[in-house]
Amino acid sequence: MHIRRGPVDGSHCVKFLPHAASPRHGGNAERWERGAYEVAASEADKPERSPLVILFAEMRGFTGMSDMLDPAIVLGRVGEFVSLMAKAVETHEGAVVNILSDTVMATFTGQDDAQHAVEAAQEIQAGFATLAEAWQRDFGIRAAVSQGL
Repeated sequence: MHIRRGPVDGSHCVKFLPHAASPRHGGNAERWERGAYEVAASEADKPERSPLVILFAEMRGFTGMSDMLDPAIVLGRVGEFVSLMAKAVETHEGAVVNILSDTVMATFTGQDDAQHAVEAAQEIQAGFATLAEAWQRDFGIRAAVSQGL
């Protein structure tokens, strides 16, 4: 039995679950880019539940900063924050899946995924302290790690 769904713009799925489309994580990017997918009845193609670790991090003080500073400066600082996050997440074998203003969501799959997520969060906190000092502002970072199926 095959179920085919499409055409659907799959781009919204990729931003939340790029590990599903990323060849790095064993996904089929072409299938997602087409915006259609198939569910096959064979055992090899049935979806499996697997552990997933999610890291959320947000900049504390962002709203006040965006009210006080020129939008170009705010955009530059958000860019620095996102770059810091992305580097830490990728260094620790994760994938950034969503960026919303001052909040970043990343996933970690595979062996030692929870440890990698915690190490990424620690690296983000340390790196952000340097950014806040350079910006000469009292900013902080909130980070949370969650694991489940």
